[in-house]
Amino acid sequence: MCETVGIYRELVDVMAKFDLQQTVAVAAINQLIGEWTQEIDANHGLSIAQANVLTTDCRCKLLDQRIEGRDNITKFYNETYAQAKAGEGVAVVRQLVTNLRVSFISEAEAKVGFKLLLFAKLGKVPFSDYCEPVEVADVSADCRRDADGDWRISMLEGTRIFRRD
Repeated sequence: MCETVGIYRELVDVMAKFDLQQTVAVAAINQLIGEWTQEIDANHGLSIAQANVLTTDCRCKLLDQRIEGRDNITKFYNETYAQAKAGEGVAVVRQLVTNLRVSFISEAEAKVGFKLLLFAKLGKVPFSDYCEPVEVADVSADCRRDADGDWRISMLEGTRIFRRD
């Protein structure tokens, strides 16, 4: 019984970090990051502009390239896809996000950090052989609530910790 009370106290302490509005925002930001990874995994980023997850002035670091603006980010994904298709082929990609942390700068701005585990493999699903992770990265993002009330990514940058060649 005493151990259970201790667990509940820890949970209350974590939840007390945010007020109700911030708690709702954390859920929205978590969903936003999920929508971003889903767009990359399912559509190779080809519909990133239509996915409505990036601000128009978003800045990203993708494959060690700094890219500014949603239109340029969309162009990057389209060019990367075309090059892969013309070369060795387009890999099946899955990203796993873990350890999501959110801190608020203001009511409409948040800093987000998470770990990203990336899998990529050529071929057709389902794969029956082993596929090890291609990369593990520490990712930081800035998120902003736009005038329409929706949260969007305004900056995204990852630091590769482990990378398979």
